[in-house]
Amino acid sequence: AISWARFYDIYQVLPAPLVRIADKIGVDPRFLLRARTRAPPTSWEHAPRKQVSKNGPRKPDEEVGTQKERELEKEKEREKEKEDAARRACQIHARFFSALMLRELLLEVQQIR
Repeated sequence: AISWARFYDIYQVLPAPLVRIADKIGVDPRFLLRARTRAPPTSWEHAPRKQVSKNGPRKPDEEVGTQKERELEKEKEREKEKEDAARRACQIHARFFSALMLRELLLEVQQIR
């Protein structure tokens, strides 16, 4: 399991050039702070592929059930978008810290030589 508290602590002591890089690729200290106290509710797997119904994609002007059904469908889509955004945020942060760890390993190897 990922230690978001550890990631947050590492981020807090990064030198300014690395913080600028983190900002440019999308690392958000607020995300890390939230994740530190409450792990994000997402998996590390890639987002599942969108499935198209057997009848093909629905046309925008095509009627779909009752108003209540349409509202439920829109709510499901909004929830799915939130999950996808959270998953992407987790992946961005995990990749950044993986890159930091690789950087540290390279620096250690250079010092040994």
